[in-house]
Amino acid sequence: MPRAKPLDSDPTYKSQHPGWRANNDKKLAEIQVETKNVYATNEHGERPWGSWTVLEAGEGYCIKHIKVAPGQRLSLQYHRHRSENWVIIAGEGEVTLDDRLIKVVAGDHVHIPLGAHHRVLNPSDKILKILELQSGLVLDEADIVRIEDDYDRS
Repeated sequence: MPRAKPLDSDPTYKSQHPGWRANNDKKLAEIQVETKNVYATNEHGERPWGSWTVLEAGEGYCIKHIKVAPGQRLSLQYHRHRSENWVIIAGEGEVTLDDRLIKVVAGDHVHIPLGAHHRVLNPSDKILKILELQSGLVLDEADIVRIEDDYDRS
C-alpha cells in the first residue's frame, strides 16, 4: 500500500487553501506533544494469563514478546493512546477485534487500531507466542481500559 502524502505536498490542496501551511505551523508551534514510554528493554511482567517481555523500547514504540498459556485469554480491552500490531510466532489463537472473531496461527498478523476493543484466547494445549508492536504517544500499562476480565482486574 502506498504511503499517504502530506496535504501540504499536494499543489491542488495548497492552491485551494492558501495560508494552510502558515496557519498550521503556528498551531503546531503552540501545541507541545510529549511522547511517554515507561517501558524498558528486558522488562518482564507475569500475568494470570501468561507473561510479557519487552524486547525493545524507544520513542513512540515498544516491542513485546507475549506468551499466552493454554486455555487462557487476555482481558477484553482498548487503549486511548496506542495502536498495536500482533504477529503470531507460535501456536494458535482466537483474536476478538471489535465485533469480529479472527482465528490466527503462526505467521498471521493482526492490526489493532487505537480504541479498538480486543483480546486474544489460546484455545490450544500449547503456549501461544505473539510479537506485539505498540506505537503511539503514550506507551504504558496504565493505558489499558478493561471491559471484561476473567481475573477480576480493573
